Amino acid sequence: MTSLPFNVDETPYEMFIDISYVHVIKNTTIHCITKDVLLDCLNSISTIENSNLYDYYLFGKLNTSCPFPTWDIDLALVNSTTDPTVLLNVMKNIKEMGLTKNINFDLKYLTDINIIANGYNNPDSSYNIVEKSIAYDLSANEYVLFDNTKTNKITDKRMEIFTDFVYHAPLIVKKKGENALTNEAVQFINNSILPSSTLMGSGKFESRQLRRGKEEKTENV
Repeated sequence: MTSLPFNVDETPYEMFIDISYVHVIKNTTIHCITKDVLLDCLNSISTIENSNLYDYYLFGKLNTSCPFPTWDIDLALVNSTTDPTVLLNVMKNIKEMGLTKNINFDLKYLTDINIIANGYNNPDSSYNIVEKSIAYDLSANEYVLFDNTKTNKITDKRMEIFTDFVYHAPLIVKKKGENALTNEAVQFINNSILPSSTLMGSGKFESRQLRRGKEEKTENV
């Protein structure tokens, strides 16, 4: 799911905070990202075996001038080399950890974060990205790792319509060999417009209609 930029001064958090969707993996309900749950999920990564073999970078919608609302955590695992089996297990455990907290991690493995960083510095230019991603094979009931090569460009419709919408350079949230989150990541998240999960349960609109762009609105019960 994606969304247009959110102005906290003009739009109540309640308009989006209770929008959710059902993930194909175990029919898990995925909630909107909130500040405290995001920090809890990122802190939990250090409990996963071999997770300290990678640098972790936040990118995508969460790492923009307007991180709310969004329904996934774009996270890049970075190392110049990796063992595919180890990587799959780390990604699988991060994915499963997120799902237990009703959060969807969108995970990518890169050998060099500068591939994305350079693209963010040149938002109107296309660039090639080679990554490894994780998917769930429903027929085999297991996670699989696959290579993905694509051409990307940062500029999108949101940036054309909302000129103050900015993608920031990838934010390092945890460094290889360390367990604690970086100070800059904690500060960025704490200072962001993301709401607290305590506001959940106060939503106004039914998610499917809103996602489909229908004008009809119904109150949650």
